Amino acid sequence: ADAPVQFRGLLGVVAFALAVASNVAASGTGVVFCSLEMSRTELMDRALSMRSGVPMRTIRGGKMAPELAGRVCEAAQRFERDPFYLVASTDITVSKLSALTRRAIRK
Repeated sequence: ADAPVQFRGLLGVVAFALAVASNVAASGTGVVFCSLEMSRTELMDRALSMRSGVPMRTIRGGKMAPELAGRVCEAAQRFERDPFYLVASTDITVSKLSALTRRAIRK
């Protein structure tokens, strides 16, 4: 009975952290966002939903009105320009994360 409450709390924390990271990257400051629990696709869907205002279930469903698709594409293009790097791995080590961060800084 406790697991769903804890899970929802965790998703809220990830959503908040992802929103902060996205806004920092949009301002031009580089961000490496690491998640040990969510896949890169899940993180990107969530970030695109936040930036575009299109619900995640609509993005994942794949069928959307052209206006909504345009908003998602625009959000994706902004992410391409921003210094925003997603790392999603359940087995990442500190040394791998350090190497990824150094590589991101060089870009």
